[in-house]
Amino acid sequence: MKNQVVEKLLKIVNQFPPFHDGIDLYWIFYIRFKRSWKKIFIQKYLDTYYFSATNRISFSYPKEFQHEYLEDELKIWIEELLAYRIRVMKNPIEEQARLLQAIPINLRMGLMTRQNVRRLMPDWAEINLGVTSAERKILMEILRGRDGEDLNSFTAEKYFEYCKVAYLANLKTFNGFDFKKDETGREYYKKFADGRDGGLSSLDLT
Repeated sequence: MKNQVVEKLLKIVNQFPPFHDGIDLYWIFYIRFKRSWKKIFIQKYLDTYYFSATNRISFSYPKEFQHEYLEDELKIWIEELLAYRIRVMKNPIEEQARLLQAIPINLRMGLMTRQNVRRLMPDWAEINLGVTSAERKILMEILRGRDGEDLNSFTAEKYFEYCKVAYLANLKTFNGFDFKKDETGREYYKKFADGRDGGLSSLDLT
């Protein structure tokens, strides 16, 4: 089912030229959100769009869009992208320079050589440098070993059980987000995964 807010957002997004990665298309935007900045990543694979943002928002569209509670925030995205588009059309070089000055350091990404990392953080070292030979031997034995028996089959129900364990093991990841401890693995998956599961989350487990 179509959502008018997301449709309007996509109409604006598609006015910007995308990056290409194989058959995938993607866009990256930086917008002001209240008093902070937000990085928005939108990827299109076949006929589905996958959205993610720095405040751990993640959803796909149009398949199984059940995130109406996000509409107020998405409307802010629309306003910011419309304003950004106007500035880009007026002077793209000036707008790029403005962004480079304004984007906070925690949203910037790039590559740094190990030599420069060590110059900036002289106390930094790889974890293996602080491990004794005996400890290294134990770690390698653990890595070479197998935990449990081989699985000849793996059901969707079992997969979602594993999902629940994984989500509950990383509660700090969801600080400030509407995370409930009593939900099922499937509910967690639908809420936080990007939806590229080949229809797995649509299977009837009853």
